[in-house]
Amino acid sequence: MTFDPKQLNGIALAYMGDAVYEVYIREHLLKRGLVRPASLQRAAKDFVSAKAQAAL
Repeated sequence: MTFDPKQLNGIALAYMGDAVYEVYIREHLLKRGLVRPASLQRAAKDFVSAKAQAAL
């Protein structure tokens, strides 16, 4: 599938940005040594929630 990112609206760009940010956070948590799924999910949620992102 090919598309021009310049044609995406703000909502679509935010959606993709959230996904990229979550991958970065997941990598960060794994590097910190978190390996239990429940701990990873809870910690990731605390970082990527709308409330957490608004506080940045």
